[in-house]
Amino acid sequence: MHTILRLPQNALCHADFFHLHLAGGPRIRSIIASCVAALIRTSSRTLTTWPSWISQLEVAAWEHLPLRPLVHLQLTTSSWDSPPIACNLRDASLGLPNDDRWFAGASLAVRTLQASDSTRSSIQKVFYCKLIESRFSNTLHDTVERRLNTLFCPFVVDCKNQVNLERCFGVLKDCKVADAIKVIKCWVNGWATSHRYHEDKVLPCLFGCSGCADSLSHYLQCPPLLALWRFLTRGNTSEDPLKRWGLIHPNKVTFLYISCIFSGYHAVRRDLREFPVFLEFNQIVLDSAQLRRAWSVFADAFKVEARELALAHRQFSLPEFLISVTWPH
Repeated sequence: MHTILRLPQNALCHADFFHLHLAGGPRIRSIIASCVAALIRTSSRTLTTWPSWISQLEVAAWEHLPLRPLVHLQLTTSSWDSPPIACNLRDASLGLPNDDRWFAGASLAVRTLQASDSTRSSIQKVFYCKLIESRFSNTLHDTVERRLNTLFCPFVVDCKNQVNLERCFGVLKDCKVADAIKVIKCWVNGWATSHRYHEDKVLPCLFGCSGCADSLSHYLQCPPLLALWRFLTRGNTSEDPLKRWGLIHPNKVTFLYISCIFSGYHAVRRDLREFPVFLEFNQIVLDSAQLRRAWSVFADAFKVEARELALAHRQFSLPEFLISVTWPH
Protein backbone atom coordinates (compact mmCIF):
# COMPACT_ATOMS: atom_id res chain seq x y z
CA MET A 1 0.00 0.00 0.00
CA HIS A 2 2.94 2.33 0.60
CA THR A 3 4.15 1.58 -2.93
CA ILE A 4 0.73 2.23 -4.48
CA LEU A 5 0.52 5.65 -2.79
CA ARG A 6 4.22 6.35 -3.50
CA LEU A 7 5.01 6.75 0.17
CA PRO A 8 8.29 5.89 1.89
CA GLN A 9 8.02 2.65 3.80
CA ASN A 10 6.70 2.95 7.38
CA ALA A 11 5.31 6.45 6.80
CA LEU A 12 1.89 5.16 7.90
CA CYS A 13 0.78 2.31 10.11
CA HIS A 14 -1.17 -0.60 8.61
CA ALA A 15 -4.48 0.53 10.08
CA ASP A 16 -4.02 4.13 8.86
CA PHE A 17 -4.60 3.16 5.23
CA PHE A 18 -8.18 2.08 5.94
CA HIS A 19 -9.00 5.51 7.45
CA LEU A 20 -7.30 7.81 4.93
CA HIS A 21 -10.68 8.68 3.41
CA LEU A 22 -11.54 10.47 6.68
CA ALA A 23 -8.75 12.93 5.82
CA GLY A 24 -9.61 13.31 2.14
CA GLY A 25 -7.39 10.46 0.97
CA PRO A 26 -8.39 7.43 -1.11
CA ARG A 27 -10.87 4.94 0.30
CA ILE A 28 -8.90 1.71 0.65
CA ARG A 29 -10.81 -1.44 1.53
CA SER A 30 -9.41 -4.35 3.48
CA ILE A 31 -9.70 -7.45 1.31
CA ILE A 32 -9.72 -9.86 4.24
CA ALA A 33 -12.32 -7.86 6.20
CA SER A 34 -14.48 -7.65 3.06
CA CYS A 35 -14.28 -11.43 2.62
CA VAL A 36 -15.24 -12.06 6.25
CA ALA A 37 -18.18 -9.65 6.04
CA ALA A 38 -19.33 -11.27 2.78
CA LEU A 39 -19.13 -14.72 4.38
CA ILE A 40 -21.29 -13.61 7.30
CA ARG A 41 -23.84 -12.03 4.96
CA THR A 42 -23.88 -15.22 2.86
CA SER A 43 -24.57 -17.40 5.89
CA SER A 44 -27.53 -15.29 7.01
CA ARG A 45 -29.10 -14.01 3.78
CA THR A 46 -27.80 -15.67 0.62
CA LEU A 47 -27.23 -19.35 1.38
CA THR A 48 -29.55 -20.23 4.23
CA THR A 49 -29.59 -23.97 3.42
CA TRP A 50 -26.20 -24.65 4.97
CA PRO A 51 -27.70 -26.36 8.11
CA SER A 52 -28.80 -29.26 5.90
CA TRP A 53 -25.26 -29.51 4.58
CA ILE A 54 -23.98 -29.69 8.14
CA SER A 55 -26.41 -32.53 8.85
CA GLN A 56 -25.07 -34.48 5.87
CA LEU A 57 -21.48 -33.89 7.02
CA GLU A 58 -22.32 -35.06 10.54
CA VAL A 59 -23.84 -38.30 9.23
CA ALA A 60 -20.78 -38.91 7.04
CA ALA A 61 -18.45 -38.11 9.94
CA TRP A 62 -20.10 -40.63 12.25
CA GLU A 63 -19.98 -43.32 9.58
CA HIS A 64 -16.49 -42.82 8.16
CA LEU A 65 -14.25 -40.65 10.41
CA PRO A 66 -12.24 -41.90 13.43
CA LEU A 67 -13.98 -41.58 16.77
CA ARG A 68 -12.01 -38.56 17.95
CA PRO A 69 -13.99 -35.61 19.36
CA LEU A 70 -11.89 -32.99 17.57
CA VAL A 71 -12.29 -34.67 14.19
CA HIS A 72 -16.04 -34.99 14.64
CA LEU A 73 -16.30 -31.34 15.69
CA GLN A 74 -14.43 -30.16 12.61
CA LEU A 75 -16.30 -32.65 10.36
CA THR A 76 -13.15 -33.13 8.28
CA THR A 77 -9.70 -34.68 8.42
CA SER A 78 -6.24 -33.15 8.43
CA SER A 79 -5.73 -34.24 4.82
CA TRP A 80 -7.90 -31.30 3.69
CA ASP A 81 -6.18 -27.93 3.65
CA SER A 82 -9.32 -26.01 4.69
CA PRO A 83 -12.64 -26.77 6.46
CA PRO A 84 -15.77 -27.49 4.40
CA ILE A 85 -17.58 -24.37 3.22
CA ALA A 86 -20.59 -25.48 5.25
CA CYS A 87 -18.48 -25.29 8.42
CA ASN A 88 -17.25 -21.83 7.44
CA LEU A 89 -20.84 -20.69 6.97
CA ARG A 90 -21.84 -22.22 10.32
CA ASP A 91 -18.99 -20.40 12.12
CA ALA A 92 -19.86 -17.17 10.31
CA SER A 93 -23.48 -17.40 11.42
CA LEU A 94 -22.26 -17.67 15.03
CA GLY A 95 -20.01 -14.61 14.70
CA LEU A 96 -16.71 -16.49 14.22
CA PRO A 97 -16.33 -17.48 17.89
CA ASN A 98 -13.10 -19.40 17.23
CA ASP A 99 -11.31 -16.58 15.39
CA ASP A 100 -9.69 -14.10 17.78
CA ARG A 101 -9.06 -11.66 14.94
CA TRP A 102 -12.72 -11.05 14.13
CA PHE A 103 -14.85 -12.22 17.04
CA ALA A 104 -14.87 -8.86 18.88
CA GLY A 105 -15.84 -6.93 15.74
CA ALA A 106 -18.49 -9.49 14.77
CA SER A 107 -20.04 -9.33 18.24
CA LEU A 108 -20.15 -5.54 18.01
CA ALA A 109 -21.84 -5.77 14.61
CA VAL A 110 -24.45 -8.20 15.95
CA ARG A 111 -25.32 -5.81 18.77
CA THR A 112 -25.56 -2.94 16.29
CA LEU A 113 -27.96 -4.89 14.07
CA GLN A 114 -30.06 -5.97 17.04
CA ALA A 115 -30.43 -2.33 18.10
CA SER A 116 -31.56 -1.30 14.61
CA ASP A 117 -34.01 -2.55 12.00
CA SER A 118 -31.86 -5.41 10.72
CA THR A 119 -34.31 -6.15 7.88
CA ARG A 120 -33.40 -2.83 6.27
CA SER A 121 -29.73 -2.72 7.23
CA SER A 122 -26.98 -3.89 4.92
CA ILE A 123 -25.53 -6.72 6.96
CA GLN A 124 -22.31 -6.87 4.97
CA LYS A 125 -21.71 -3.13 5.32
CA VAL A 126 -22.38 -3.13 9.07
CA PHE A 127 -20.10 -6.10 9.65
CA TYR A 128 -17.34 -4.64 7.47
CA CYS A 129 -17.39 -1.33 9.36
CA LYS A 130 -17.35 -3.01 12.77
CA LEU A 131 -14.65 -5.48 11.77
CA ILE A 132 -12.45 -2.59 10.59
CA GLU A 133 -13.25 -0.61 13.73
CA SER A 134 -12.21 -3.53 15.92
CA ARG A 135 -9.25 -4.98 13.99
CA PHE A 136 -7.86 -1.79 12.41
CA SER A 137 -8.77 1.00 14.81
CA ASN A 138 -8.31 4.56 13.57
CA THR A 139 -4.77 5.63 14.53
CA LEU A 140 -4.29 8.24 11.79
CA HIS A 141 -4.43 11.14 14.26
CA ASP A 142 -1.76 9.54 16.46
CA THR A 143 0.48 8.72 13.50
CA VAL A 144 0.35 12.27 12.12
CA GLU A 145 0.99 13.76 15.56
CA ARG A 146 3.99 11.48 16.09
CA ARG A 147 5.44 12.28 12.66
CA LEU A 148 4.96 16.03 13.13
CA ASN A 149 6.77 16.01 16.46
CA THR A 150 9.66 14.16 14.83
CA LEU A 151 9.78 16.57 11.89
CA PHE A 152 9.69 19.70 14.06
CA CYS A 153 12.03 18.33 16.74
CA PRO A 154 13.27 19.85 19.09
CA PHE A 155 10.03 21.85 18.97
CA VAL A 156 6.81 20.18 20.14
CA VAL A 157 3.63 20.43 18.07
CA ASP A 158 0.74 20.90 20.49
CA CYS A 159 -2.02 18.81 18.92
CA LYS A 160 -4.35 19.30 21.87
CA ASN A 161 -4.59 23.08 22.16
CA GLN A 162 -2.80 24.66 19.20
CA VAL A 163 -3.25 22.25 16.30
CA ASN A 164 -6.64 20.64 15.67
CA LEU A 165 -5.90 17.69 13.38
CA GLU A 166 -9.55 16.63 13.15
CA ARG A 167 -10.42 20.05 11.78
CA CYS A 168 -7.51 19.78 9.34
CA PHE A 169 -8.79 16.39 8.17
CA GLY A 170 -12.27 17.86 7.74
CA VAL A 171 -11.00 20.64 5.46
CA LEU A 172 -8.87 18.17 3.50
CA LYS A 173 -12.02 16.24 2.60
CA ASP A 174 -13.08 19.25 0.52
CA CYS A 175 -9.99 18.82 -1.67
CA LYS A 176 -9.46 16.32 -4.44
CA VAL A 177 -7.91 13.05 -3.35
CA ALA A 178 -4.67 13.73 -5.26
CA ASP A 179 -4.21 17.08 -3.49
CA ALA A 180 -5.21 15.75 -0.07
CA ILE A 181 -2.72 12.89 -0.21
CA LYS A 182 0.09 15.32 -1.09
CA VAL A 183 -0.69 17.35 2.03
CA ILE A 184 -0.82 14.22 4.17
CA LYS A 185 2.59 13.21 2.80
CA CYS A 186 3.95 16.55 4.02
CA TRP A 187 2.74 15.72 7.54
CA VAL A 188 4.02 12.12 7.73
CA ASN A 189 7.53 12.63 6.31
CA GLY A 190 6.42 11.37 2.92
CA TRP A 191 8.69 13.39 0.61
CA ALA A 192 11.13 11.41 -1.54
CA THR A 193 14.20 13.17 -0.14
CA SER A 194 17.67 11.61 -0.27
CA HIS A 195 17.74 11.71 3.54
CA ARG A 196 14.39 9.91 3.87
CA TYR A 197 15.42 7.13 1.47
CA HIS A 198 18.87 6.75 3.04
CA GLU A 199 20.63 7.24 -0.28
CA ASP A 200 24.38 6.70 -0.48
CA LYS A 201 24.87 10.40 -0.95
CA VAL A 202 22.57 12.67 1.02
CA LEU A 203 22.15 15.85 -1.02
CA PRO A 204 22.39 19.33 0.45
CA CYS A 205 19.34 21.58 0.60
CA LEU A 206 18.08 21.94 -2.98
CA PHE A 207 17.02 25.56 -2.42
CA GLY A 208 20.26 27.09 -1.17
CA CYS A 209 20.74 26.60 2.57
CA SER A 210 24.35 26.00 3.53
CA GLY A 211 25.13 22.95 5.66
CA CYS A 212 21.55 21.65 5.63
CA ALA A 213 20.53 18.23 4.34
CA ASP A 214 17.93 17.34 1.75
CA SER A 215 15.27 16.38 4.29
CA LEU A 216 11.65 17.30 4.91
CA SER A 217 12.38 18.34 8.51
CA HIS A 218 14.58 21.08 7.06
CA TYR A 219 12.22 22.09 4.24
CA LEU A 220 9.37 22.69 6.68
CA GLN A 221 11.34 25.70 7.91
CA CYS A 222 13.71 26.34 4.97
CA PRO A 223 14.17 30.15 4.42
CA PRO A 224 14.85 29.94 0.62
CA LEU A 225 11.83 27.69 0.12
CA LEU A 226 9.73 30.15 2.11
CA ALA A 227 11.09 32.98 -0.03
CA LEU A 228 10.14 31.13 -3.23
CA TRP A 229 6.74 30.31 -1.77
CA ARG A 230 6.06 33.94 -0.85
CA PHE A 231 7.30 35.23 -4.20
CA LEU A 232 5.19 32.84 -6.28
CA THR A 233 2.05 33.46 -4.19
CA ARG A 234 2.58 37.26 -4.09
CA GLY A 235 3.31 37.26 -0.37
CA ASN A 236 0.22 35.24 0.54
CA THR A 237 2.20 32.94 2.85
CA SER A 238 2.60 32.99 6.62
CA GLU A 239 5.99 33.15 8.35
CA ASP A 240 4.67 30.68 10.93
CA PRO A 241 5.50 27.16 9.64
CA LEU A 242 2.45 25.66 11.37
CA LYS A 243 0.17 28.07 9.52
CA ARG A 244 2.15 27.75 6.31
CA TRP A 245 1.79 23.97 6.28
CA GLY A 246 -1.93 24.08 7.03
CA LEU A 247 -1.86 22.94 10.66
CA ILE A 248 -3.22 26.17 12.15
CA HIS A 249 -6.23 27.92 10.58
CA PRO A 250 -6.53 25.23 7.88
CA ASN A 251 -8.27 26.20 4.66
CA LYS A 252 -8.57 24.74 1.20
CA VAL A 253 -6.45 27.40 -0.53
CA THR A 254 -3.52 26.77 1.82
CA PHE A 255 -3.74 23.04 1.16
CA LEU A 256 -3.77 23.58 -2.59
CA TYR A 257 -0.64 25.74 -2.36
CA ILE A 258 1.01 22.98 -0.31
CA SER A 259 0.15 20.59 -3.13
CA CYS A 260 1.97 22.94 -5.53
CA ILE A 261 5.01 23.03 -3.23
CA PHE A 262 5.03 19.23 -3.10
CA SER A 263 4.95 19.03 -6.90
CA GLY A 264 7.67 21.67 -7.23
CA TYR A 265 10.11 19.89 -4.95
CA HIS A 266 9.64 16.51 -6.63
CA ALA A 267 10.08 18.14 -10.03
CA VAL A 268 13.54 19.29 -8.86
CA ARG A 269 14.33 15.76 -7.66
CA ARG A 270 13.26 14.28 -11.00
CA ASP A 271 15.36 16.85 -12.84
CA LEU A 272 18.43 15.86 -10.83
CA ARG A 273 17.91 12.20 -11.72
CA GLU A 274 17.22 12.78 -15.42
CA PHE A 275 19.84 15.48 -15.96
CA PRO A 276 22.45 14.92 -13.27
CA VAL A 277 24.72 17.82 -12.49
CA PHE A 278 28.12 17.50 -10.92
CA LEU A 279 27.89 17.50 -7.15
CA GLU A 280 31.00 17.08 -5.05
CA PHE A 281 30.75 14.35 -2.47
CA ASN A 282 31.17 16.76 0.46
CA GLN A 283 29.29 19.68 -1.11
CA ILE A 284 27.26 21.48 1.57
CA VAL A 285 25.46 24.01 -0.64
CA LEU A 286 24.49 24.22 -4.31
CA ASP A 287 26.46 26.68 -6.41
CA SER A 288 24.81 29.56 -8.26
CA ALA A 289 24.26 27.67 -11.53
CA GLN A 290 22.75 24.69 -9.73
CA LEU A 291 20.48 26.95 -7.70
CA ARG A 292 19.25 28.84 -10.75
CA ARG A 293 18.25 25.57 -12.39
CA ALA A 294 16.62 24.20 -9.21
CA TRP A 295 14.64 27.41 -8.63
CA SER A 296 13.50 27.55 -12.26
CA VAL A 297 12.40 23.90 -12.33
CA PHE A 298 10.58 24.35 -9.02
CA ALA A 299 8.82 27.50 -10.22
CA ASP A 300 7.76 25.91 -13.52
CA ALA A 301 6.21 22.92 -11.75
CA PHE A 302 4.54 25.21 -9.21
CA LYS A 303 3.08 27.33 -12.02
CA VAL A 304 1.67 24.32 -13.89
CA GLU A 305 0.07 22.94 -10.73
CA ALA A 306 -1.30 26.33 -9.65
CA ARG A 307 -2.81 26.92 -13.08
CA GLU A 308 -4.61 23.57 -12.98
CA LEU A 309 -5.95 24.38 -9.51
CA ALA A 310 -6.98 27.92 -10.53
CA LEU A 311 -4.72 29.49 -7.87
CA ALA A 312 -3.34 33.01 -8.04
CA HIS A 313 0.40 32.92 -8.73
CA ARG A 314 3.24 35.01 -10.11
CA GLN A 315 5.45 34.31 -13.12
CA PHE A 316 8.94 33.48 -11.87
CA SER A 317 11.72 35.90 -12.74
CA LEU A 318 15.15 35.25 -11.26
CA PRO A 319 16.24 38.96 -11.14
CA GLU A 320 12.95 40.01 -9.50
CA PHE A 321 13.18 37.14 -7.05
CA LEU A 322 16.73 38.00 -6.00
CA ILE A 323 15.85 41.67 -5.58
CA SER A 324 12.70 40.99 -3.57
CA VAL A 325 14.08 38.66 -0.93
CA THR A 326 16.98 38.13 1.40
CA TRP A 327 17.56 35.28 3.82
CA PRO A 328 20.28 34.22 6.24
CA HIS A 329 22.93 31.82 4.94
